Amino acid sequence: MWMEYAMADGRDSHFDGLAARAPSGLGDVVRPKPVLNPFEVYQQGQGILLEELRALSRDRLRDIALAYEFASQAGADVASREELTAIIVGGVLRPSGSELAPDDLTSPR
Repeated sequence: MWMEYAMADGRDSHFDGLAARAPSGLGDVVRPKPVLNPFEVYQQGQGILLEELRALSRDRLRDIALAYEFASQAGADVASREELTAIIVGGVLRPSGSELAPDDLTSPR
């Protein structure tokens, strides 16, 4: 039915709405949107941020680290969950000049 309408209407029957948004070359990388904004969560407290980050998979932590440019692609690809958590928290704290003690990342809450 739709095809008949499209042909009668003089339109091409091929859908091309998303093609323009697709990556144009092999070098283009489409990254998933991060599941949380670490700066917003940090405003609730560093402990809350750590809890939220600890609940995420390594892949989601990687997405956050890359989206906020806390890590390079190569660094994020090889980092462990704990390392990615430290990288993200460090990135959030860096602008304020605060330092994160290593015990803050490894001690259970």
